[in-house]
Amino acid sequence: MIARLPVLFLVAWLAGCGQQGQLSNLPENAIVVNADINQDTFDNYKREFSRTGSRDLVISSRGGNNSVALEWARFIVDNRIRVTARTFCASACASHLWIASADRGVFGPTFLGFHTTSESNRIMIDLTPSVPTAHDVLDRAEGERSLYQSVGVSYDLLVDPAWHLQPVCGQIGEDGKFGFVSKFGLWAATPDQLASYKVSYRGSLPATREEAEQILADITRSGSVSFAFGGDASPLEELPNCNTLPMIVAP
Repeated sequence: MIARLPVLFLVAWLAGCGQQGQLSNLPENAIVVNADINQDTFDNYKREFSRTGSRDLVISSRGGNNSVALEWARFIVDNRIRVTARTFCASACASHLWIASADRGVFGPTFLGFHTTSESNRIMIDLTPSVPTAHDVLDRAEGERSLYQSVGVSYDLLVDPAWHLQPVCGQIGEDGKFGFVSKFGLWAATPDQLASYKVSYRGSLPATREEAEQILADITRSGSVSFAFGGDASPLEELPNCNTLPMIVAP
């Protein structure tokens, strides 16, 4: 996807970028996280939260462990954390941490990329022949549904991004987890689409694919991120098992 993000925790005052339509500044004493979402990152964040008491989180992350992200999301809800996405927030960063906040923000040119969730995986597992349902997926999916209900965000945002990725086939990988091959790696919603999912936020996100591509070009510098932008979700009635498609490389 993109180069691995370094782990960075800062508690600092951040000046505004001053661009029209963007947030002009960020809150004082925000906890800034530049990292993959895993247990170490979450533990470090909680230590900073205990030390500073700051209820402002500024995050840039490509995502990570869904179980940790769900636990972190509950922490955000329980402690009324304001979450601001900065530069790049994808997968569980967008669908769990950012969504969990009742006061969401976007600072500067930022790419917000949605991917799959345990709930969308639960549905695709049911659509894929010869793939058993894992209990951990069911448990996380229930937690995600509860999270979205608690913050007033439409359930459809848990599922639609997976269809926007245009899945080709699914299977159980070598790690024993369900995965699928898709045409795109991420989906970026338009501002109007986010509004239709009852997602409100301060700041602005790309309104066109060209704007999103420019943001990604500025932050990745090498390699590329395959993403769908806007459009309509197209649910499938059945998802082929990758093992039945010999030319498909499994995830």
